[in-house]
Amino acid sequence: MKEMRLQNVCSIEAANAFVPVFIAFWNGKFAVKPRHETSAHRPWTDTPQALEDALARHEERVLSKALTFSSAGTKYCVKTNGPGTALRGAKVTLHHFVGGGMSVHYKDRLLPVTAYGTYPVPDPAADEKTIDARVDAIVASRQVAGRQSPAPV
Repeated sequence: MKEMRLQNVCSIEAANAFVPVFIAFWNGKFAVKPRHETSAHRPWTDTPQALEDALARHEERVLSKALTFSSAGTKYCVKTNGPGTALRGAKVTLHHFVGGGMSVHYKDRLLPVTAYGTYPVPDPAADEKTIDARVDAIVASRQVAGRQSPAPV
């Protein structure tokens, strides 16, 4: 961060001491008084599962003729009652949850899937286009590991 470099901040202790000063400066420069003092936040009135779905990362996949798809180095097969020919070539939506789980949806249906194989995945550090996925994985691992708060700067 440029401000830290200009203030010769070069250790974690100095950075932690600098944060309150920087926040006060930043808020003084950019803070705007609200038009109305009343809170505009609305409570969540839907189910906890609906909240998980709303916060999940969504990704589309196309089912093969064998009703399979792959994601994150794992191959999945959709389980159906009957032949399932209507699902061949169908676009399904994967919901990747913050806690690490995944569900598969086709239109308004939740599809049961089975993982049946893996393949090697390239190191995400080698591709700078995957920064969002890496940050999401770090946040999820911190939340799962004891519900810890973010590390101080």
